[in-house]
Amino acid sequence: MITAWGEFTFTLEDVCVLLELPCIGKDDFHSIKLSEEEVCTRDFFFDLLKSLSKTSKVAPFSNWIGVFYKKLNAKGIEIDSPEYPDHKYELVALIIFWLARHVLQGCPDDGISSVVVPLAIKIIKGIRFPLAPLYLGSLYKRLDLYQLKIIESAGRYKVLTYVDVSFIQMCLWERFGTCAHMPNAYPFASFSMNNLLSRNNYRAWAWHDRLQKGNVIEMMDVTKEFNHRPYVQPINGFGDPAIYYDLHPLQSGRMSSRGINFCIWVHSSHLPSMIESSNSGGDRNFRSVEVYSPYRVARQFGFDQPAPPDSSSPISFSSCVSSFLMTGLSLHLDKLKSCTIPAFDRVGIHTSGWFAYWGECLGEWRSFTVPLTNPTARLYTPHVSNNDVS
Repeated sequence: MITAWGEFTFTLEDVCVLLELPCIGKDDFHSIKLSEEEVCTRDFFFDLLKSLSKTSKVAPFSNWIGVFYKKLNAKGIEIDSPEYPDHKYELVALIIFWLARHVLQGCPDDGISSVVVPLAIKIIKGIRFPLAPLYLGSLYKRLDLYQLKIIESAGRYKVLTYVDVSFIQMCLWERFGTCAHMPNAYPFASFSMNNLLSRNNYRAWAWHDRLQKGNVIEMMDVTKEFNHRPYVQPINGFGDPAIYYDLHPLQSGRMSSRGINFCIWVHSSHLPSMIESSNSGGDRNFRSVEVYSPYRVARQFGFDQPAPPDSSSPISFSSCVSSFLMTGLSLHLDKLKSCTIPAFDRVGIHTSGWFAYWGECLGEWRSFTVPLTNPTARLYTPHVSNNDVS
């Protein structure tokens, strides 16, 4: 988003801190291999989805919950059968619901897709997937599609899209604090990993059930209203910065897990996207790669803001996913070790190169708009001779 003072956007930092989705994974969600037992579980849920869709064409979230807490499953097994007292499928069902409702969001009318079933089966086995880049890439894709459809509709039709408004709202409140009501207070006096209760201090809880106080649009161009680095401080006791940030700058050498995460946030150039493209037949899983430009918002990471470099070259979906896997990180080990991490509370400035870049952009814009100052010039049509047969 371009403002009077610069640019800002939603980054992997926002996703990792607010939603606590993993940025780095050990396994590829693009090509999931299931064991024989896992195939049986997958088939059970596939049959269940088909059963639910016979009456309503989709598997609504309300029906999904009801299946595991009330009546029958797709195969007609009574609720007192062994699968239910043993809670055999409830955890998988919960993860499927979570993925469909909160991670890979789509149109609620489309219900739950079978695409998330293998992913959920692996997650309950402890398999770690890079869900943060997948979530952010899918959000970027939906916002891009919304903008495209708005242009195509030209005001003639309503354009509906389904995105995680709660996440967007939290990001805006973190950045524009004067527009948010007082956040919730953390109920425990101090954070300690040894205290089981205090591990639940997820930063997102600070904004649970809060209401908007001011208009973000009105504040967006006011420089002093924007907080470039909100996450380096806890908010009313929620969100421990030490989980994500090293307290001192790191130039090189052995990289901590926090340092690796930070480098991924600022050095990645592409994000995988996986959204539901259709609600009728066929493979509804639409994969694409979205451009990720953290260098355009360098101040959000504590760096000075330079002129933006040229865009990176496009890559394939599988290559994009691999860049967020542990095996892929080993290929960029030298780059990670040389990554400079600013002090966790540093706020950068705009460089002279940045001012020069935007000065050139404004100059080109003024040159472009000069012919538009005389509207009649655009309406002039050259005279065509009656003898012109072209």
